[in-house]
Amino acid sequence: MQGWLRRKSEGTPAPSSETKKPDADEPPKITIEILDSSGKVIRKYPKKEEPASDDEEKIFFSRDRNAGSLPADAGLNRFVWDLRYEGATKVPKAPLWGGNTDGPEGLPGTYQVRLTVLGKSLPRRLRSRPIRV
Repeated sequence: MQGWLRRKSEGTPAPSSETKKPDADEPPKITIEILDSSGKVIRKYPKKEEPASDDEEKIFFSRDRNAGSLPADAGLNRFVWDLRYEGATKVPKAPLWGGNTDGPEGLPGTYQVRLTVLGKSLPRRLRSRPIRV
């Protein structure tokens, strides 16, 4: 009677509640990494969520809260890197007096973009050039 609980082979895992199938409503896990010419990651998207205090939300209400989010829709998607390195972590209630925590701008040169979707990476080269006026 309990024969259905036995595994057919050692390689087949027993069914459990820990095994989950991906939801159709859940978007796929997507990351974009920007690497410098030496291969060091200088920027990663999606950005880490930083909790904002109530005061900061009132002061910076016009700031785009969706900046750095990655689209996961079928078809052609567009993502724009602001050519900046990773910024500093905000310290709660620390005054900046007109400053910000943005990272430095990247210099013209060769970079690499690595798109990862569901664990599969697709690297591509990127060349940044100065604007001639």
